[in-house]
This record gives sequence, structure tokens and C-alpha cells, in this order.
Amino acid sequence: MPLKTPNLDDRTFEDIKQEALKLIPRYAPGWTDWNESDPGITLIELFAWMTEMILFRLNQVPDKNYIEFLKLMGIELKPAEPASVDLTFTLTMGAATAVIPKGTRVGLAEEGGGDKPIIFETDEPLVVLGGELKEIQSLNGSSFNIYTEANSVTGKEWYYGFGRNALKDNALYLGILLDTEFPSKEVKLTFYLYTEDLISKGSHCDTNESSIFSSARVVWEFWNGSSWRALEVIKDTTRSFSQSGSVYFKGTPLMQRSSQGLITEEDLYWIRCRIVEPGYEIPPRIDSILLNTVTARNVNTVKGEILGSSDGKPDQQFILRNNFIIEGSLILQADEGSGWQTWEEVDNFHASGRDDAHYTLNRLTGEITFGNGTNGRIPLPHPGKNNIMALRYLYGGGKQGNAGADSITELQSSLAYVEKVTNKRPAAGGRDEETLDEVKTRGPMELKTRHRAVTGEDFEFLAMETPGIRIRRAKALPLFHPDYPNCRVPGVISIIIVPEGPGPNPLPAEGTIKTVCSHLNKHRLLTSEVYVLPPLYTEIKIKAEIIAGDDANAAALSLKLSENLARFFHPFTGGRDLKGWPFGGDIYYSDMYKIVLDTPGVERIEKILIYKDGEEQDKCENVEIPGNSLILSGEHELDVYYYRRE
Repeated sequence: MPLKTPNLDDRTFEDIKQEALKLIPRYAPGWTDWNESDPGITLIELFAWMTEMILFRLNQVPDKNYIEFLKLMGIELKPAEPASVDLTFTLTMGAATAVIPKGTRVGLAEEGGGDKPIIFETDEPLVVLGGELKEIQSLNGSSFNIYTEANSVTGKEWYYGFGRNALKDNALYLGILLDTEFPSKEVKLTFYLYTEDLISKGSHCDTNESSIFSSARVVWEFWNGSSWRALEVIKDTTRSFSQSGSVYFKGTPLMQRSSQGLITEEDLYWIRCRIVEPGYEIPPRIDSILLNTVTARNVNTVKGEILGSSDGKPDQQFILRNNFIIEGSLILQADEGSGWQTWEEVDNFHASGRDDAHYTLNRLTGEITFGNGTNGRIPLPHPGKNNIMALRYLYGGGKQGNAGADSITELQSSLAYVEKVTNKRPAAGGRDEETLDEVKTRGPMELKTRHRAVTGEDFEFLAMETPGIRIRRAKALPLFHPDYPNCRVPGVISIIIVPEGPGPNPLPAEGTIKTVCSHLNKHRLLTSEVYVLPPLYTEIKIKAEIIAGDDANAAALSLKLSENLARFFHPFTGGRDLKGWPFGGDIYYSDMYKIVLDTPGVERIEKILIYKDGEEQDKCENVEIPGNSLILSGEHELDVYYYRRE
């Protein structure tokens, strides 16, 4: 969105004059004639006028220079963005299926009414089944667990879809209750993963989804009455349960009702998702699974809006009737005598030739601009006809669309067999147009991240911002080649990544490494050779003899000491600053004494020994850790006892 130079609220001539008059009693108490005929007042007015001119220009220079610089770098105001919500449809009793067309409009059920209704339109068609997701269970090894009740408590209770370790052949079983034969239509299941306690995933608009690789591989299967058969999956936006999303599959009449696992009371249609190649850094934790659900946005569709007629002049402008145009939604056509032809939207006309049918769009104001005949073609006039038309576009957005759960329920038109619709989760993502102050804050960050990665800090930042995955830490090793660790190789940089994950030694899966590598490859200099590596872990074990106070519980104290040591060595919570153990951070012997003695209940220390990768280290000597290594807290042997006086 183009930035506009601001009008600053500077002091006016009258403000400056009044300030000067208030100073007269202090500096010239004998001056009592303040009439405009007084020569002194005339001079004050003259200086006030001159000062106003100077202040106006002075105060304009910093913001103007700043904004013009941002424009030069291509940084502009972000327009309003529409809220997004998932709508769940329910059919009337006895209906087998129904189709919800793309663009179905559902409104917010407002209690007090408003100036304009808040409308959401569905993004895609949806086949609604006249049934329900009746049972959910997980196979972990040889045992089943039922999670149907946990699945119904949205946002408050989550469960492991494939068990705590997500091993090979662990599976998630879904039982669908349907009174009729299973239809041969596209069916959609929506999955919400629990991620509230995790860091946010990186996001870069210039990275294609095809550059994001899954950490594990799963297969979908259905029960045909005697065996499990492969289910035809059309699309999986969860990326094998690496993120919240949807799975689209083709239904088949070959599905047969049966009982599975611990479910024996009802005959259901069963499908399952089974792990064939494990590799999750974080085992999938499911918040809820929904059937008959489709995404909608707080937008309105306009079709066939006539804008006017071309007059053949350069730089023509036309204004859409609505503003806050959704990016990429406008289809603009012009009739130059041979029928309606679609023109292409561009950011600017710098690369447009004289015959290129290009135009620019100001999404904030709805202003359309055509070329000048040299950069971008001028649409030919069509006598007696309005020959410029917006065939279709979407508009809307703003934070008013961030509605609460179960509030978007008003169908704007009747749909056959549909009984009701609601949003089981709040709408989110709606944002008002960016303010000037906000873009001033964002500008320096944009400048830092939009350019090529040059320094080690650049590579670390971009690695942690890799889209689609959660990288908790990154460490750049300039001149380090993994095949020649003892040599400094010019032009090489290795990036060690530590993903978000449980346990004392998180390791990235192969898919995560490939994703980060693909992302960094787009930002590196042509002469740089980049490697993405998992961290090395040096195992540290502490053996100690500790005397507890008389009022301490020895068993509880031993457990507490082990927890404190594990926390101190952890790659996310360790170190003296509690921000994670530093790469190559040496272990100081004195720190071990401090951790133990700071634990309530410890009377004194008899002995402490440090073991590095199983080898005992010299007493009272600091322990060196390799520069590309973190610490794995081992099974500490802490002998806690009470001192008994003879």
C-alpha cells in the first residue's frame, strides 16, 4: 500500500505569538501596551510568522526523509486483512449428504445490530455428511486409548494422536457414524494441533509450500470388512500432522461398518492414519478433530462492476466502489473492440512495455491506474460503451471480524438439507490497516530480513524464521565444513539448528534440515556454501555425596537436585542466563557447587565429580565443551544422606 507523507500538527502562527506574549512579563515587565499598533507586537508577529515557516519545514524533514527512504526500499503500509474462521455445518435428520458451494455467505449473529453486517464467505466447496465423527482412538504399540471425550473439549484438553513417542505403525483411528452407504465423494477432516506452549513457526511470504518437508511419513487407510486398504488422499495440508490443517480424501462404497480396537458397541465406518516413517521432533498433540468443516473469510464478493470508459489518455485512473481489496482477488477486463480481455496486475510499471496490458491497484483506496503508453499499455476507447469492468473482486477485512466461538450462525440464503452452521472456534487474523507508527517500527526489521544472508547473525535469524517449522535455536559456524572439521574453509558456513521439542536433547528430523537448507539457499550469497547440521551433545553426569539438613527429605532432595542440574544443562532453559546452555559453553566447577548449595535442604557437600561422555574429569577443574556441542544431562548419581555426629 503506498505510503503518504503525513500532515504533522505543528504549532501555528497564533500559538507562537501567544507563547511570546506570555514571556513579556518575565523579561520586560515595563512593557504594558500589547495592542497590535505597538511596534514591539508587530515584531513579535513577524518573528512568529517566520518561526512557523521554519518549524513547518524542520518538522517535515525527518519523517519525509524516513518515509521516502521506505518507499525507495519497497516498504509500504499493509492494508487491512480479513479474519478467518472454520464453519461446521449440520444436516437435517435423514439427509445423507449436501454440497456447500464456494462463496456461501454466513453472517455474525449480532445482538445489538450494527451499521453493516459482518459476513463470512466460504473459500471452497464442501461435501457435508449426514453423520458424525463418533469415536476416536489411538493405537500405541499393542494398546488402544480412547480420546472421544477429550476431542469434544475444544481448547482445554489435548491428547497424543500416535502416543507419546509416535513410533512406527502407531495409528490414529477415526470412526464415522453414517446410516447410509459411504458416498464416493470428497470428504474433509479438519485437525487442530495443540501448540500453545510452543514457539511460533517462522513465516516468510516468499517461500513456497513445496520447500517445506515433512518430518515423518504417514499413510491413510480404510477398513473394507476384512482388511485395511489404502485410502485415496487428495490433499493433506497438515503435512503429516506437522501442523494444523485438513485432510481431503475420496470416499468409497468399499468401506464396511465394523468395530475396531476398544469400540465394540456400534458399527462404524473406520479410517486410520498410520506412521510408516517416524521422525517427529514433537509427537503430534491433537486438540480436536472436526468433520463437515470449511474455512471462511470475512470478505464480500463483487461481480461485474462497471468502472467507466477509457478516454485514451495516459495514466488513467478508475476507482472501485469498495476499498480494502483482498490481494490477488481482482479480475479486471477491458473491451477494446474485440471483446472483454483480462489485464494483469503489477506492482509498478518499471518493467512494463508499451504493449503490456498491465495495471496497478491501491488495495487501500480501490484506485486502479493504467500505463502511459511507454510503460504499460493505454486501454483503447470504445465509443458509446463503458469498456472497463471489474469482473470480480473481494473486499473486506479489519479486526471487527475476530468474532467469538459459536457467534457466526446466520446463513444468508437457504441451503437444501442444512439445519444449522456455527463456528466452534473463534475467528482470528482480522487486522486493521497498518498505521504510520507501526510501519516505522516494522521498517528496520524488514530491511534486516529482506536482504541476502551475509553475516553469521543473518543466517541464524533466517534459520529460526524458516517457514512451517519451529526452530528454537540456531548457531552459525563460519568457515566450518562438516567434512573437514579441523580446517577453516573459505566461503563455507555451517548452521546448527535445534528444533522445538521435548526431552533433554532435541534433534532435527531430516525433513526439518532439508526445509531450513532450502530456505537459507534462497538468501545466501552466490559465493557462499551453506550446510545445515544437527547439534552434537556432550553427555555430562554428576556424581556427588551431599549431606542433607536434619529437617530435609533425602529422597525428595535427591530428586530436586537432579531436576536443577537437568534444567541448568538444558539447551533451552540452561546456562547462567536461563536462556539455554551456550554452544561450546565450558562447565565451571564452581557452578556445580553453587547449584547444589543453593538447593534448600542441603547442609554441605562432601564430594563432587564430573563425568564427560563417561570419563571422569580432573577434580576441581573446569570441563571444556566443543564449540559445536550442547550438553546432554545424564543420569546423575547423587548420594544424599544425613550427617550423624558420633
